[in-house]
Amino acid sequence: MNKYVPFIAEDIADSLITKTMIRSNTSDRRGGNSKAYLIDDYCVLKTNNIELADHNKTDVPFNTVISKLHDLSESGVNVVPVLGYYYDQVNDYGDHSYGSGYIIEPLAKGSELYGDMFPKQYGEVTPSNLDYLKLRVDELAHAPQEQYDKFVQDMKSITDSKIAIDPSKKTNFFYDTQAGFSFVDLNFNTENTLFDEPDLYGNNTHRDFIKYCYLPCVDYLSENIISGLSEPELAKIKADNNTIFDKVYNGLLKVGVTHNDIQSAFEEQRNYISYSGKKECFGVDTDTYFAEKNTVNTND
Repeated sequence: MNKYVPFIAEDIADSLITKTMIRSNTSDRRGGNSKAYLIDDYCVLKTNNIELADHNKTDVPFNTVISKLHDLSESGVNVVPVLGYYYDQVNDYGDHSYGSGYIIEPLAKGSELYGDMFPKQYGEVTPSNLDYLKLRVDELAHAPQEQYDKFVQDMKSITDSKIAIDPSKKTNFFYDTQAGFSFVDLNFNTENTLFDEPDLYGNNTHRDFIKYCYLPCVDYLSENIISGLSEPELAKIKADNNTIFDKVYNGLLKVGVTHNDIQSAFEEQRNYISYSGKKECFGVDTDTYFAEKNTVNTND
């Protein structure tokens, strides 16, 4: 099996791969393209999606990603770096070659932003699910503004480095009360940065970058979830979500995104329309929110 382990001792890496192979059918977590094995202080991902070469197959893109993640981590950005990888079988798809193998990372601090207990629209809504949801939203609402500022700044640093962030699952983001927010599953290079790419309005801040920064918010609750909450519980979640929304908003302003940029992104996006069809982040009426901010700005 081929290996590239620049940031971990080779004997430790070999041991982790051996333990993963032994546990092949008992992964701790599963994603769309990989299985995760949590061993000691490490996470080993079994995947068929290690991009080894592109175009003329003269370079190794994933090695570039690994180097960038290491530099970001060393500079204080809360990314979970890749320590190395193993691969054997190589599959060619057009101009790309992908290896089947294992990626080694350190364990992320804390837990998923919203983990598997988050009640899904068609899933069974149990008391433990609802208790988890209430506690998690409350915890994120009470996270200090400084952690949100760093979350937004780190997201800008990652996109500026042309590393692709995958916002499709909130399990790709972790939260720890001490360390704050961190980013996992950063395995792909890209040719552009969401922060610099103009949006439909000609702004210098891309609307997708703005939308992704609101990931700590609860963006949708189905009716069967809402029906399991009392009126005071529902009001509390909405108030907490509004607090989270406001802290992200303040963090965006601090990296140079303007009020008009943010408002325009929500007006065009109709904010999470694929989930709710409503122009709101759950519990936050964005029309009212931005109108109030406009009033404050005008008075200032």
